[in-house]
Amino acid sequence: MKFLVLCRLKKNGDGPRKALRLKHLEYIQMHKASILASGPALDEANAPSMMILFVQFTDKQAVEDFIQHEPYTASGQVIESVEVHRWAQVLPEPVPGSLGREIEKERTSTPA
Repeated sequence: MKFLVLCRLKKNGDGPRKALRLKHLEYIQMHKASILASGPALDEANAPSMMILFVQFTDKQAVEDFIQHEPYTASGQVIESVEVHRWAQVLPEPVPGSLGREIEKERTSTPA
Protein backbone atom coordinates (compact mmCIF):
# COMPACT_ATOMS: atom_id res chain seq x y z
CA MET A 1 0.00 0.00 0.00
CA LYS A 2 1.11 3.53 -0.68
CA PHE A 3 1.09 6.25 1.96
CA LEU A 4 1.83 9.94 2.35
CA VAL A 5 3.70 10.85 5.55
CA LEU A 6 3.74 14.48 6.69
CA CYS A 7 6.13 15.31 9.55
CA ARG A 8 5.88 18.90 10.77
CA LEU A 9 9.17 20.14 12.23
CA LYS A 10 9.32 21.91 15.58
CA LYS A 11 9.93 25.67 15.42
CA ASN A 12 13.10 25.48 17.56
CA GLY A 13 14.33 22.12 16.30
CA ASP A 14 16.96 23.33 13.86
CA GLY A 15 19.94 22.55 16.12
CA PRO A 16 18.87 18.98 16.90
CA ARG A 17 17.84 18.46 13.25
CA LYS A 18 21.30 19.44 12.03
CA ALA A 19 22.95 17.26 14.69
CA LEU A 20 20.84 14.25 13.61
CA ARG A 21 20.98 14.87 9.85
CA LEU A 22 23.62 12.21 9.10
CA LYS A 23 21.69 9.54 11.06
CA HIS A 24 18.48 10.66 9.34
CA LEU A 25 20.04 10.37 5.86
CA GLU A 26 21.54 6.96 6.68
CA TYR A 27 18.13 5.76 7.91
CA ILE A 28 16.46 7.03 4.74
CA GLN A 29 19.11 5.31 2.61
CA MET A 30 18.61 2.07 4.54
CA HIS A 31 14.88 2.17 3.72
CA LYS A 32 15.01 3.68 0.23
CA ALA A 33 13.41 0.58 -1.33
CA SER A 34 10.20 1.55 0.50
CA ILE A 35 10.44 5.28 -0.26
CA LEU A 36 8.89 6.41 -3.54
CA ALA A 37 9.80 10.09 -3.06
CA SER A 38 10.78 12.33 -0.18
CA GLY A 39 12.10 15.74 0.70
CA PRO A 40 11.47 18.79 2.83
CA ALA A 41 8.79 21.43 2.42
CA LEU A 42 10.48 24.82 2.72
CA ASP A 43 9.30 27.97 4.45
CA GLU A 44 9.65 31.54 3.10
CA ALA A 45 13.32 31.62 4.20
CA ASN A 46 14.00 28.30 2.40
CA ALA A 47 14.41 26.50 5.72
CA PRO A 48 12.84 23.04 6.15
CA SER A 49 9.41 23.18 7.81
CA MET A 50 8.11 19.70 7.06
CA MET A 51 9.45 16.31 6.02
CA ILE A 52 7.31 14.77 3.28
CA LEU A 53 7.55 11.11 2.31
CA PHE A 54 5.65 9.02 -0.21
CA VAL A 55 6.19 5.43 0.88
CA GLN A 56 5.08 1.90 0.14
CA PHE A 57 4.64 -0.55 3.02
CA THR A 58 2.44 -3.58 3.71
CA ASP A 59 0.11 -1.62 5.99
CA LYS A 60 -0.28 1.55 8.07
CA GLN A 61 1.29 -0.07 11.14
CA ALA A 62 4.48 -0.74 9.15
CA VAL A 63 4.59 2.94 8.14
CA GLU A 64 4.09 4.03 11.74
CA ASP A 65 6.89 1.68 12.89
CA PHE A 66 9.17 3.06 10.17
CA ILE A 67 8.54 6.70 11.10
CA GLN A 68 8.70 6.03 14.86
CA HIS A 69 12.27 4.73 14.45
CA GLU A 70 13.37 7.50 12.09
CA PRO A 71 16.05 9.52 13.98
CA TYR A 72 14.29 12.89 13.79
CA THR A 73 11.08 11.38 15.19
CA ALA A 74 12.76 9.04 17.68
CA SER A 75 14.74 11.90 19.24
CA GLY A 76 11.58 13.77 20.24
CA GLN A 77 13.46 17.00 19.47
CA VAL A 78 12.81 17.62 15.77
CA ILE A 79 9.32 16.48 14.77
CA GLU A 80 6.26 18.24 16.19
CA SER A 81 3.58 16.05 14.60
CA VAL A 82 3.17 13.16 12.16
CA GLU A 83 0.27 12.42 9.83
CA VAL A 84 -0.01 9.18 7.84
CA HIS A 85 -2.52 8.98 4.97
CA ARG A 86 -3.28 6.32 2.35
CA TRP A 87 -2.23 7.66 -1.04
CA ALA A 88 -3.48 6.85 -4.53
CA GLN A 89 -0.74 7.52 -7.06
CA VAL A 90 -1.79 9.20 -10.32
CA LEU A 91 1.54 10.58 -11.61
CA PRO A 92 3.94 9.32 -12.57
CA GLU A 93 1.57 6.71 -13.89
CA PRO A 94 1.99 3.51 -11.87
CA VAL A 95 0.85 1.59 -14.96
CA PRO A 96 1.31 3.14 -18.43
CA GLY A 97 -2.01 4.51 -19.67
CA SER A 98 -3.70 4.46 -16.24
CA LEU A 99 -4.43 8.21 -16.28
CA GLY A 100 -6.03 7.95 -19.72
CA ARG A 101 -8.18 5.04 -18.54
CA GLU A 102 -9.27 7.06 -15.51
CA ILE A 103 -10.19 10.01 -17.77
CA GLU A 104 -12.20 7.72 -20.05
CA LYS A 105 -13.95 6.16 -17.04
CA GLU A 106 -14.99 9.65 -15.85
CA ARG A 107 -16.19 10.63 -19.32
CA THR A 108 -18.43 7.59 -19.59
CA SER A 109 -19.78 7.84 -16.05
CA THR A 110 -20.53 11.59 -16.12
CA PRO A 111 -24.09 12.42 -17.27
CA ALA A 112 -24.21 14.55 -20.42
